[in-house]
Amino acid sequence: MKKILPIIAASVSLLISCQKEESLVVSDIRADVPTLNASIEAMPSGRTSYEEADRSVRWTAQDRIIAFMKSTDWGRFQIQARYAGEKNAVFDWHGGTFPSLAKENLDHYVALYPYQDGVECSVTDGTYTLTNVVLPSTQNYAEDSFANGSFPMVAACDESDLTFRNLCGVLKLHLKGKQKVSSIIVKGNGDEPLSGNASVSVPPGVGEPAITMAADAETSVTLKCVSPVQLSEAESVDFYISLPPVEFNNGFEVTVIDTDDNEFVFKSAKSMKIS
Repeated sequence: MKKILPIIAASVSLLISCQKEESLVVSDIRADVPTLNASIEAMPSGRTSYEEADRSVRWTAQDRIIAFMKSTDWGRFQIQARYAGEKNAVFDWHGGTFPSLAKENLDHYVALYPYQDGVECSVTDGTYTLTNVVLPSTQNYAEDSFANGSFPMVAACDESDLTFRNLCGVLKLHLKGKQKVSSIIVKGNGDEPLSGNASVSVPPGVGEPAITMAADAETSVTLKCVSPVQLSEAESVDFYISLPPVEFNNGFEVTVIDTDDNEFVFKSAKSMKIS
């Protein structure tokens, strides 16, 4: 049953889309235990665990990246468990081509968070391209934050300092009501591509990365509440949804679904840009 939000009061705002930087410094790699030292700089906007009170970002358990270490051969690196919740972390090699065996055919280290199978890296005129990247059509709710893997980042730097840059922006929803929310669906009124297959161009250094969505990209993103989220009439509950840079020229639509399968629809015809 669809309703035009008579009960849930929803307002929408865009989080600061300033560029969050995470500095990765490659340690002395031993032949048997290759590692990456990863430190998150003070400026936030997005990633693994978002603490709005002090506006800081911290690594979380099981975080993994795919890294092309001056090579089109890939390696998978995973955070050491003891660094979960920290701004500084050490990542161990967990698969792919062993770094000391990779052929050096790139001028930079290129990396993507979160790790994805099948991603490939190439370079043309000094700009790197990551293909077979997938922006998930379903994201999991996390209280006052993002679930692991919801906010992708890329980097292309030399081996001594690998700095991640955001790929996506964030839609922040404030909801009030009596319902228990099971999921939220966001789509543009112009069927803008929001999830699915994509390629990413990554200039080295501080240049801005760019996403190109594939022709078969999907036009919606669903935020799933694995455990239903109880709303309140007194105080709004915030929901964060990661979206690729896009301009909703004709506005957008948000559908909130509760545990009784009722649908509450918030519609806006106003143009809005996610960046």
